[in-house]
Amino acid sequence: MRAAVAAAAQARGRLQPAAPDEDDLRDPIGGTAADFRRCAEEIERSLRPLAALIGAAG
Repeated sequence: MRAAVAAAAQARGRLQPAAPDEDDLRDPIGGTAADFRRCAEEIERSLRPLAALIGAAG
């Protein structure tokens, strides 16, 4: 776990913050199946850097 925290701290300077218009997800509730898929894809895309850090920390 210490390695993961160290990797996160080290990567903090390399990852750029999201643009303000990309900072939140559009709510898919009441939308179509495509809206839910788009939301799921956005969540997955946003978690990739975190998953990579955890994987690298071993």
